[in-house]
Amino acid sequence: MQTIMKPISGGSFRDGNPYTGDPGTIVTAEWLNSVQSAVIANQEELLSILNDSGQAIDAKRKDQLLQAIKQIAWGDTVRPTTLAAYGVTDGATKTEVKAAAPAGEVAHFAMEAAPAGWLKANGATVSRSQYADLYKALGDRFTPKQANVQAMLRLDAADGLSDRVGGGAVSLLGGANLSNGQAKFGSLSLKTATNGGYASFVLAEAFNPNAFTIEGWHYPTFEGSGSSYGYSCSWITSVGNGAITSAGISLAIDKATKAPLIWVSNSYTDIFIHTAFGEAGVFASSRWYHIAFGYDGTTYRLWVDGKVVWSQAQSRKISSASTLFFGVEASLANPSGSAVGYYQDWKVSKENRYSANFTPPTTPTTYQLDMSARNEFYLPDLRGEFVRGWDDRRGVDGGRLLAAAQPASEIAANILTNGSNAYPQFRFIEPAAQNWNLGEVAVPADGYPQSSGQIKRDLSSTTYQLTGGAGAVSFRPRNIALLACIKY
Repeated sequence: MQTIMKPISGGSFRDGNPYTGDPGTIVTAEWLNSVQSAVIANQEELLSILNDSGQAIDAKRKDQLLQAIKQIAWGDTVRPTTLAAYGVTDGATKTEVKAAAPAGEVAHFAMEAAPAGWLKANGATVSRSQYADLYKALGDRFTPKQANVQAMLRLDAADGLSDRVGGGAVSLLGGANLSNGQAKFGSLSLKTATNGGYASFVLAEAFNPNAFTIEGWHYPTFEGSGSSYGYSCSWITSVGNGAITSAGISLAIDKATKAPLIWVSNSYTDIFIHTAFGEAGVFASSRWYHIAFGYDGTTYRLWVDGKVVWSQAQSRKISSASTLFFGVEASLANPSGSAVGYYQDWKVSKENRYSANFTPPTTPTTYQLDMSARNEFYLPDLRGEFVRGWDDRRGVDGGRLLAAAQPASEIAANILTNGSNAYPQFRFIEPAAQNWNLGEVAVPADGYPQSSGQIKRDLSSTTYQLTGGAGAVSFRPRNIALLACIKY
């Protein structure tokens, strides 16, 4: 490459004027030789670029220099889409960058606005299309439940025995367990067994006797020694309090006629729907049946595979119920008569969901708000929340699904007296059960117990009496508020 050529004398060309005698710019041989030399040098430089790109000179083409530049910059005439194609061997790929902060990751920031690539974890709804990666990661996990659903037990490989609504879990007795023997959806379902192998689930909210629906899938095997009022029966499900004298609803299959059997009672001696038979032959063989038992305030109905097989007008209602049972009757009068059967996808609602025949679901039943028409999904709402590590089957905080909320525990404080001394007393309450589960510890004001009698399990001792009433306070660790965001 040559140095810059000298400009023409005077710095620019100037027209002459014969009338005035102005000769104009005189172009010298020296300057023309300089131009020629510069043009040749530039051509040689450009030709070296073309030669390096492997192109032969073609006077008819107007893009050879462009193609040569692309070849040098890109290594090809097509723009690369990866760093490797540019020859960069130590750069992170797009996949690797995403993996470093995957969609769904939660982080906290010491600022009020979410940074680029993040959304506030504030429970808002956002577009499934716009945030496709985040929706793929979260799905509808944080979508609120339908208003009247009080339990949703998938009873499958993914959820195990956990409830998606209240956060509790199914309890297993005898030989009941998850099994791969049969499954309506997926690979596992709940299996009950004979001789007391049943399952129970305590509802987080009180059962609504005024209107309800209990529904799910059941696969009967007709094995078991269950009987009631002279009928040999295979128990399906029931709702009650687990006491012989309590109220309840019991559903079974009469083994002789393969008809459903129904009992509804307010006590063991007050059965106002007594051994009611549904349509014979409904449960003709061992297979999956969709069962729904509902009450709308005037009529009890039983649907099997979406068809009403029994109904009875009745104004009476059960007085109370707290527990859903599988494979045994509500009163547990004869738990050894439990039946062998499989269960999956059971839902309890505080409303009557069906008034006519319907088509049973072909996928796991819905229990959340339907956001598909809006093409949106819910973000988690972490504002003001303490985040706890998911148990993931460890057993420290068992029975909870990923992203399940847990209510606060409460510390109740009482003031006790023993003679002239005052003692603070603390009791730990789990709100879901409202029971004392850590015992009560009374400590003198100076911090040293006077005797072992000051550590009590209840307030039955006449030595200690409440003098200042009872109050409830909650305890929290020292903390700082930061903005919770989620990566999209």
